[in-house]
Amino acid sequence: MSWPSVTDWRAATVMGDGMVNRQGVSARRQTKLADAGFDRDEETLLHMARRFFLSYAQPPHPHWESAIDIAMEHFGAEHGPGIAVTLMNTLRAMRTARKTTFRFINPCCAQCAAKLTDCERLLIRTIRFVRVGENSSAQTEALMLCEGFDSGPLLKAIRELDARLTVCGR
Repeated sequence: MSWPSVTDWRAATVMGDGMVNRQGVSARRQTKLADAGFDRDEETLLHMARRFFLSYAQPPHPHWESAIDIAMEHFGAEHGPGIAVTLMNTLRAMRTARKTTFRFINPCCAQCAAKLTDCERLLIRTIRFVRVGENSSAQTEALMLCEGFDSGPLLKAIRELDARLTVCGR
């Protein structure tokens, strides 16, 4: 099985089952997504994020369209597109702060998509902590996610995402 090539643009390293990323870390070290304790909204945001990351890693392929489709299916036609754009802005804020690649699981591989990278875990936990008002925990996770660099724009973007989710009734 061949895997897509990945560009070094500080955003993502695509990881599939058995694939080794550019840093030589085996994707088999990943944990099961089912064991993470994410709720349905958090899992949906993760699935959307993976497609946005794949769009950045493979610019000619419009994987972002499926992220919007997922948002509309889960959050509804009225709220889904806005949530998708706000999530994309959140990812942009994170990408700007990070200096190394963000490792994510290839969403196009069903077997692989059942796993979770440490980077993905940090992202969703940061979103969760903002949503439940655990500001100290959110700041800690965001700081790790941004590798010690300015996490303020990321936290601001996540608060905007939380506001959209709240309006949606989530």
